[in-house]
Amino acid sequence: MLPGIFPRLKSLFASGFVHIAVFMAYVYAAVRLLPANHPYLSSANAGQFGIRHVIAEARRNLTFDRKNIDQVVIFFTLLIGIVILFMQFGLLLMALTVQIAHAAVVMPTCYSCFFVTPFPLDDIAFTMLDYTFGFDGLYGSFVDGSPGWPTPFHEGLHALFHFYNIGVLIVGLIVFLYFIVTIVAETAQSGTPFGRRFNHAWAPVRLILALGLLFPFTNLWGMNGAQLITLYAAKWGSSVATNGWTMFNEIILGKPTTMYPGGPVPGAPTTPLGQPETLVSIPNPPHLNTLIEFLFVAQTCKWMEKKIHDRDIEGYIVKDEFNFPLAAFTFQDALGLNAINNLNQSQDIVIRFGEVSDFYKREPGWVSPICGEIIVNIKDETSPGTMILQAEYYKLIQDLWAEPSNDFYADNLSKKITPTFDKDPFASMPTASFLQTIITEFNDSVSEAIELAVEAQINAINPNTGQSFWLDDFTDRGWVGAALWYNKIAQFNGSLVAAAFNLPVASRYPLVMERVRDQRRMTGEFLFGPDRYKPYLSNGKLVEFQSAGDVHIAIALYY
Repeated sequence: MLPGIFPRLKSLFASGFVHIAVFMAYVYAAVRLLPANHPYLSSANAGQFGIRHVIAEARRNLTFDRKNIDQVVIFFTLLIGIVILFMQFGLLLMALTVQIAHAAVVMPTCYSCFFVTPFPLDDIAFTMLDYTFGFDGLYGSFVDGSPGWPTPFHEGLHALFHFYNIGVLIVGLIVFLYFIVTIVAETAQSGTPFGRRFNHAWAPVRLILALGLLFPFTNLWGMNGAQLITLYAAKWGSSVATNGWTMFNEIILGKPTTMYPGGPVPGAPTTPLGQPETLVSIPNPPHLNTLIEFLFVAQTCKWMEKKIHDRDIEGYIVKDEFNFPLAAFTFQDALGLNAINNLNQSQDIVIRFGEVSDFYKREPGWVSPICGEIIVNIKDETSPGTMILQAEYYKLIQDLWAEPSNDFYADNLSKKITPTFDKDPFASMPTASFLQTIITEFNDSVSEAIELAVEAQINAINPNTGQSFWLDDFTDRGWVGAALWYNKIAQFNGSLVAAAFNLPVASRYPLVMERVRDQRRMTGEFLFGPDRYKPYLSNGKLVEFQSAGDVHIAIALYY
């Protein structure tokens, strides 16, 4: 398209596509349709003949016979290739001039429609551009024309652009005047218009365009021509991407169109990224050993406290000054505690194993964590799969605390070690097979809960639309809305995996064990594993306790 295009076009067509003609001559010579000494095979004659001349010469030497089948095939192969080549030129010309057929409802119906965004109000790209530049009436997002917009920052930015553009224009005018003086001087010296150094066709055009691109338009936010071209290029380019994204969604989701009036395309997925069951990850079940261990310690503590101090230890949900029995309080009830007295605090569920008394008024719920405290972390209340897992972990604590076999062995441990009226040195202890059975049983229940959670994520319903969570339509957000799909998948999968591995945490062990650990820390020795709760210091002395009975509790819990 540079100057000289018409002479080049004339040379191309007038020369008969000389390079193709020479190539064809060599091909025909390879199958003996042209003799080896033919003038068309000489490089000196290139440009003196065209395609039709080569075809005519080859046809004159062609004999239709079985013995010459290779010549016949090559002759017609090249002939058909040339026909197809010129047909492609014709189709290209038609594509540039003929109106686009209305193949589908979503296809833009005119060339200019490709550069127009159908839903600019909610378009994310336009919204970001409006927030950034504040050009009233340019991009047309919901921000455009809203109260207090453009902001003072935008007004200052426009003034800064305008000031900068005037400065650049002054520099451009100086350069323009320099070129004018130079061109006039060289024209007077050489007698050649525009001088000998300058392109006669392009020099004046480039100078005029330069001034046009640098000139600031006061009624267009003080932007110059080059900046306006950039801003509109961003707008039109974004529109092209948005229309392509919209058409992709419409077709792949099987919405009825002129192209597919019957509805869904055969085999169309539910979402642009595939079927929901392929988008939801399946987390591996976590190990519950530590959680089961803590609950067994808490149960043993319950029996020890009853025998030594005659305390009735139970599990309680605590929130501020409220307490509720763990056994009778459901997961949904525990979540609803934040609504009491309009408390907007952490959603975590705090469970304490202790006793309720006015003596513990400074403790949450007036419950002292005599036998420990455990926290059920609530990560998400919006996705159904996450709620299933969190509810399962809450129920797991309830079941472990009420597990009869655990309670039986916890009572036996207290009888075996504690010098009380029912001391029994031969009380049976939990076997390795029993421990493995307990762990397997609760691991299996978590695995089943994960399967239900994954299924719930796949069949999730959007509460705002009442439709499947995976049927959300992001086409009205423009091409940037494509990223929302990946964010949605990451959010749903992230919350599910986080909930799966977010096991309840033992924030406090029984108070006797906490006291042992604190005193052993004060000695400065390195502690690890169960040795943290060994009730003897490194010098062999016994840890100091508030009462003599606590010694027996500490020994039993350490065991």
